[in-house]
Amino acid sequence: SYLKYKKETDKILNWLQTETRFDTYNYLLEQAINYLKISGFDFLESIDNIIIVMLTQSLNNVLVQKPETNIELPTITIQEFDNLFNEFLVYINAPKSWKQAYDELKSSGRISFEKQVKDLDPSMCYRDENDILRILISTDGTIISFCSFVHEFMHYIPMQDSMTLIQLSISEFPSIFFEKISAQFLRD
Repeated sequence: SYLKYKKETDKILNWLQTETRFDTYNYLLEQAINYLKISGFDFLESIDNIIIVMLTQSLNNVLVQKPETNIELPTITIQEFDNLFNEFLVYINAPKSWKQAYDELKSSGRISFEKQVKDLDPSMCYRDENDILRILISTDGTIISFCSFVHEFMHYIPMQDSMTLIQLSISEFPSIFFEKISAQFLRD
């Protein structure tokens, strides 16, 4: 129907999201990397630096409120945050292990919220001085902290296995992907 009439793109996007999301995502990543290898770019050798610049620009563009837009984001309590994240895990059909990981983070007090200073968002998933994995979320009290948490939680999942060494360039793709899905979830 779409090829013939160029209509109903929502059905195609829904099919991609529900049926072939990860296969399509992996295929597109493979095609992009193969193109860069064939083109002889030095891109792959300096991808970490490129990703840092790209993320800085995209996060500043997407997450930082522009004064001229005057968009008032709704505030969120910790309980609302918790309920939303549990709903989000259902929304993305997350494995049970992700719910267990979230519950473990919560019960052990390894999720911290700090008041955001200016427009800077130093949210992070990190190992503390005792090598314990934690998530720090910088929040201005609005719903945007939910998207930041989703991003950092997607770093937490592979970092749980301390034997796993993940390159920055690879680790950012799922985090950005699910951050975008979380924004769509909030809109829905």
